[in-house]
Amino acid sequence: MRVYAEGSWVEAGELTGLGGPSFGAVAAAWSYFCRLGLEDHFSSLGATRRSPSLADTVFAMVANRLVEPSSKRRTILEWLGSVALPAGVRAPSLDQCYRAIDAIADAKEATEAHLYERLCDLTNLDLRLVCYDLTSSYFETTGVGRPSFSSLAYGYSRDHRSDRPQIMIGLLVTSDGIPIAHHVFAGNTADVATLPA
Repeated sequence: MRVYAEGSWVEAGELTGLGGPSFGAVAAAWSYFCRLGLEDHFSSLGATRRSPSLADTVFAMVANRLVEPSSKRRTILEWLGSVALPAGVRAPSLDQCYRAIDAIADAKEATEAHLYERLCDLTNLDLRLVCYDLTSSYFETTGVGRPSFSSLAYGYSRDHRSDRPQIMIGLLVTSDGIPIAHHVFAGNTADVATLPA
């Protein structure tokens, strides 16, 4: 073998490294994604929507949010090139990310129920006491009353911006602060009216 390497030796001091893809954090995210059954959940959902790569796309977006949060465009164009995805996981296109968001929104209740069941099993959640809280978020827009912004409405603002349309967000968590479910309400919903929903 020495004959093939003859004349091609390089001094160690002459070598430089540009870096390699990161894999530790993404591998940890993949482990929990699978332990929570999300790979199977989104694969099944993808099969019903004729989107066989839905689970891979959702995982790429979730891993990005956990490791180095950025926009969908930056995730696809930059971040995915700097990490090593788990074996068998295909890098999605930007178009697949946008379509996946629609699929995730349509399956919100089913996904929350799935996660709730898995978390109860994996972490032995103590549900003898749960906590519910509300917050609001206001918007700088003139889109109030349009069908695409049906939740925007004027109401009591926790941000002291009653001059801006807002939404109300209800969050149900365990006594340890682990989220169980959330719901977005119209901005003019009274606090007491959110609890039954």
